[in-house]
Amino acid sequence: MSKRDEISKLIQKGKIDEALKLANFEDTEFLLDIGFQFGTKGRHDIAQKIYSRIIQLDPNSAGAWYNKGIILGELGKPEDALKCYDRALEINPNHASSWYNKGIILGELGKPEDALKCYDRALEINPNCADTWGNKGNALLELGRYEEVIKCYDKAIAIDPNDANAWYNKALALWELERYEEVLKCFDKAIEINPNHAGAWTNKGVALGTLGEYEAIKCFDKAIEIDPHYTEAWRNKVVTLKKLGKHKEATQCFEKAEDSLGPCIGS
Repeated sequence: MSKRDEISKLIQKGKIDEALKLANFEDTEFLLDIGFQFGTKGRHDIAQKIYSRIIQLDPNSAGAWYNKGIILGELGKPEDALKCYDRALEINPNHASSWYNKGIILGELGKPEDALKCYDRALEINPNCADTWGNKGNALLELGRYEEVIKCYDKAIAIDPNDANAWYNKALALWELERYEEVLKCFDKAIEINPNHAGAWTNKGVALGTLGEYEAIKCFDKAIEIDPHYTEAWRNKVVTLKKLGKHKEATQCFEKAEDSLGPCIGS
């Protein structure tokens, strides 16, 4: 039995520490694959242990630092995740995925301007990543730079026309610019791609309600059918019914919402 077969067998038996003691520098790529498999299965504790061992064996493994950063981010340790991405980028400044994931963490920490710099650097390295364009758009949306937001989502859509979230987020930016006809087209496209996108149904309903369209109620009903506990759909249905002068229906809807959600619905 080869050493790697022995390592694999020990890991399968749950003897992780024993398996990792057998590993040396030549086994780091092999261990990276195993760590990735555990990470995708949600076994973050084991994945983190494997990546830490790789880093012991090869402190200059950008892949190990990057993957450890992902695990730490998923474990709710953003500051530690950032340190890992920074180390990966010290080793390989052109590691686009580290710039991208660092941007995500900075966004979660309420630092959209810093996140934006990371997405820009990632796009310099790989300009054909729809997810990076989308996340750059998200950061710009938070900063209220709506014209730039739309350009980013257009880039994402050009790369991946079936990205429902890019169409959805483009609609949100268009809404802020009061371009309502385009808003509805984008929500319709998001729904065409993903008919179970409760957010798109709800916000399409809000847009139609603003225009005084009773069709809005059908959109809220669809969102509630998809997610009966979606507070925003219930709340906006009540508000829209009131705006349309349907006070009895609004009261009935409010009562149903309370039955489903409890008192959190508001009045």
